[in-house]
Amino acid sequence: LLVVFGGFGFAMIATDLRKPPGERGWMPWSLVGLVCAVFIGVIPIISGAPFLRYLFPIWPLFAIILAQAVHVLLRPTWLAWSAVAVLLATNALAVWPLRIVDDHIDFSLLAARGRSEAELRQNRFPAFLRGFDYQSAFFMPGWSPEVRPSLDVRAPLADYLTEITVGYRGPVDAIAEYLNAHKRPGDRFATVYEEAAVAFHTGLRPQDNGEGQPPPRWLVVRPTHGPKNDALNFWLQRATYRRIALDAHDTPYQNREELDLHRFRSPVAGPLIELGELVPAGER
Repeated sequence: LLVVFGGFGFAMIATDLRKPPGERGWMPWSLVGLVCAVFIGVIPIISGAPFLRYLFPIWPLFAIILAQAVHVLLRPTWLAWSAVAVLLATNALAVWPLRIVDDHIDFSLLAARGRSEAELRQNRFPAFLRGFDYQSAFFMPGWSPEVRPSLDVRAPLADYLTEITVGYRGPVDAIAEYLNAHKRPGDRFATVYEEAAVAFHTGLRPQDNGEGQPPPRWLVVRPTHGPKNDALNFWLQRATYRRIALDAHDTPYQNREELDLHRFRSPVAGPLIELGELVPAGER
């Protein structure tokens, strides 16, 4: 896709730019938008993981190009503005085609049709596509996104406006609120996830594990990270902690950039975040 669509697109751009300005028709903006959309879609697919979120900072630019393309390609003004309104208000134009494809085509099975498992492992992609074998590309679980993409029709802009007007309170917000209200100079904390975020919002220093280190005053237990919390047993075995249940529900992340993982509203269900406060030796 990268070679075929990219080469085809740039060839058309070069051909059209050789024409006098009055003969260029709907070029070059609309095709530039098409080529950019293809590249944005392909880059995450051929990367090691679905890191589409790293391209989000340049999405506003491509949104402007998309709007320009819509107005040039859809000649009637009322039709162009109608398409822009649908794009602005919902994600319908993005999910409807995917719904059709999702209901009728499994691309992994289609690409592997007629090939044995041994053949899929033997055939490899070119080096510039990272050189992995077909079996890994089509069926390796690690290449899948964290959640199956949602094909529900939604109003992302309305959700976003709700988030910035009502406000969002996630796990790190709740942890930082409590620690900032009860911390003392020199306090340290230990947690199993989003350590840097807690340190940034509280000014406290994360605890170094190891023999000879004094126990931290605070332990932060994130229930959604399950077995990872076992790492806190290192300190629980060396000191006594008072359990504190915060009035805040835990989620795997403070928040995520991807729309399928992003929370526009504060969590109202799930396990409560727990803190452990060191009990001084004289109070045990």
